[in-house]
Parts: sequence; structure tokens; C-alpha cells
Amino acid sequence: MNNRLNFTKEYFTWSPGDAALKQRQKRLEPFLAKGLDKQAGLETHGLQTKSTFHQNRD
Repeated sequence: MNNRLNFTKEYFTWSPGDAALKQRQKRLEPFLAKGLDKQAGLETHGLQTKSTFHQNRD
């Protein structure tokens, strides 16, 4: 997998809950510049749904 696809997969994959969001944060860390939002803009307050990236369609 290339870096673009890896970022896309991690960006569009999340689950609610502190532990799951902490894992997502760690997965996104290699792609984000210092100082950017650790969840890359995902509003996590009150998050109740999950998202799973399945495939890239070029």
C-alpha cells in the first residue's frame, strides 16, 4: 500500500469510545504535521457511529 492509501484508510476508519479514538490518533500520527489536530478534523465529542474504509476506487 502506498502512503496516500494508508492515510485514506486511517482517516476514514473510526469507532466511538476513548480507546478506539486513541488508536486512530496513533495510526494517523505518521501522516500529520506537528501542531495539527490529532484526529485530523474529526469531531469526536458525542461520536456514536463508526466508519470503515473498504477500498480505494481509482
